[in-house]
Amino acid sequence: MGAMRTIAKNVASNAVGYLVTLVLAILVTPLAIDGLGDADYGLWIVIVSVTGYYGILDLGIRSAVSQSVTRHWSRGDKPALSRTLSTALAMTGAMAVLLVACTILLATFGDSLFLEDGKLEGDLREAVLVIGIGVALSFPLAIFGGAIQARERFDLANIIGVGERLITNALYWWFLSRGHGIVALAWITTVMGLLAHLVRAVVAMRLLPGVELAPRHASRATLRELFGFGVFSFLVSISDRLVLYTDTLVIQLTLGRTAVTYYSLGSSFIHHYLGLINSVAWTLTPHATTLDTGRDQESLRRVWLTGSRLILLLATIIGSGLILLGADFIAVWTDPKYLLGTEYTSSAVVMSVLALAALLRSAMACGKQVLFGMREVRFLARLSIAEAVANVVLSIPGAYWLGNLGVALGTLIPAVVVHVWVQPRHLARRLETTYTTFLLAILPPALFVFSAMGIARWALGCVFVVTNWPTMFAMGSGVTAAGAIAAWSFGLEANERLRILSKLGFARTHAAR
Repeated sequence: MGAMRTIAKNVASNAVGYLVTLVLAILVTPLAIDGLGDADYGLWIVIVSVTGYYGILDLGIRSAVSQSVTRHWSRGDKPALSRTLSTALAMTGAMAVLLVACTILLATFGDSLFLEDGKLEGDLREAVLVIGIGVALSFPLAIFGGAIQARERFDLANIIGVGERLITNALYWWFLSRGHGIVALAWITTVMGLLAHLVRAVVAMRLLPGVELAPRHASRATLRELFGFGVFSFLVSISDRLVLYTDTLVIQLTLGRTAVTYYSLGSSFIHHYLGLINSVAWTLTPHATTLDTGRDQESLRRVWLTGSRLILLLATIIGSGLILLGADFIAVWTDPKYLLGTEYTSSAVVMSVLALAALLRSAMACGKQVLFGMREVRFLARLSIAEAVANVVLSIPGAYWLGNLGVALGTLIPAVVVHVWVQPRHLARRLETTYTTFLLAILPPALFVFSAMGIARWALGCVFVVTNWPTMFAMGSGVTAAGAIAAWSFGLEANERLRILSKLGFARTHAAR
């Protein structure tokens, strides 16, 4: 029960963090587009995407640090904790130096990545330098965030993250409203990010009393230990980065930066969508690891089937909303021109395709964490890299043939193969169950929820048309309510409904049992 309460608290705090991020994106993105213009906003997205590739050099160290801190803290082995953190700092510090050098080269010779013609000079060069150096310096500091999570204090991590995002977006609004451009956004992003990392470092050291950070504690043996665990997690991280950031780069190089704006309006909330779903699934990893350690395969199988059903219910409500209401939302949120599909594919079409891909990935969000808990990282790494490579290979010709739609389809097709076919079949064999059992456990409730939301969208559309925020809110509330009622009535089992009611004070705890 203690473990379940911890999981619930972590899920809730992560959900709040992503909700704040989503609301801020809704409020600030139109201002950024108006303040910068379509072309410069697309350029800002490309700069952030390109420097986002730096994350692949993490080499899985942060995940390895989190795992090692959890293990050593539970044993009370503070010398091992000191070795782990000191070694990780030394390694990531060296990476930071390398990334600063890469940023200088990028700002000097990266003209073709950011501009369709001309040289990268003045303000734009400064923006690339500031963002790139900021990301580089965050590398050694980021391990403290992993240490906080290792102590299962996701609530503290989210308080820091929410505070950072609120202040950062408030500064975005203030500077953009006064005519400042990309350089101001770059400085705000970098300074606030580094300050937040410093706060995490202070909090992490308070949560780990008695731990020392010093060069003398760094050791090759600890480095081998961290690297041995993290290398396959690193490969999975590479694939995730490629899937998230390659699309905008492909579009920039093939269609131009204005096309990036059209695409980003359709894809921006997909990142938040996947982030929210993953934040729920990640909390199950320690529990799956414990069950695997105890060789409790029956419980692992139950976690996979039940967790996948519940996570997919949440994912279906969100994903169906994006698919069914995407065009209405974009028309009210920004400018109806992004829906026309004359020069570039409608942003709403891009959103629908990518939302479907994210929904399919969500079907195995729980299963992926179970595989991590079972130490199936080699399999996950091979499969994730294959998906990422397929994404790139399909997106490049897709951009030339179908424009933005082709790039979106390049994301959808590998997601179908990997997350609907290969990955669940493999896990079903490992847990001695069948692929059909998995599908029957998760698909009927999800399909019922989608159908209920689709019917609600059609019925409400016969009553009124979305033209402003009040009507958008009314439409969204009605469609979401239909999905929630369907999920409650047909997606949850009777004992699950009773547990929820007992937590809300509507039923006795013993009734839930």
